[in-house]
Amino acid sequence: MNSDEANAEKEKIERITEAIFEVLYHTGDMDLRDLRKHVAVPADAFDMAIGALVEKDDVQLFRAGDSFLVHRAKPAPAVFPFRSN
Repeated sequence: MNSDEANAEKEKIERITEAIFEVLYHTGDMDLRDLRKHVAVPADAFDMAIGALVEKDDVQLFRAGDSFLVHRAKPAPAVFPFRSN
């Protein structure tokens, strides 16, 4: 993989992490399987994005039965609009 391909892959994962974080911001904690449905991307890219968010402590995963609950651990950035509820 050359540097252009690596940069494109990194940007793709960053866009997916932003999408995951935005879904969690608007819906709150969510089952990992449900989150996968809301963020419709290839499974390997989703897994890399979740891993990146966990590594940066932006989200936490908690065992919930036979799945995991995804919890947004850090506050949303100021660029997200206010929730209406």
